[in-house]
Amino acid sequence: MVRTKVLWAFLLVFLPATAFAQRIQPILEPTIRVNADVSPVDVKKVLELTLMARGWRIVSLKDDKITARYQVRSATSDIEISYDAEQISIKYLRSNNLKFKRKRDGAKMIHRDYNDWINAIHSDVEHALSQWR
Repeated sequence: MVRTKVLWAFLLVFLPATAFAQRIQPILEPTIRVNADVSPVDVKKVLELTLMARGWRIVSLKDDKITARYQVRSATSDIEISYDAEQISIKYLRSNNLKFKRKRDGAKMIHRDYNDWINAIHSDVEHALSQWR
């Protein structure tokens, strides 16, 4: 009986903490290789189309950089995408209500939803570039 109560107390205290911890992950900042036959102008088109299709709002367009914002309910995220003829880099800029924190070792952590959004962009861009002719 006492063991059962201790087990339940342990589960009630530590399982929610474990579930919460899994929602916070290291920030993904992927790099995508660009095929030699795809021009920077085409890369820009692919990025713009992918971002718009995924619901991101393009905040600024510069020569080789795109800044975009995604908003779901009260959560927002800003990213910067740098690109050239060889690669595309997606970098985290800032966010609200996504539990962003920097660990003592400098690692940046964020809610897993952010990484899901970035993975979707990454996957869509890779697919589009592989089909681009």
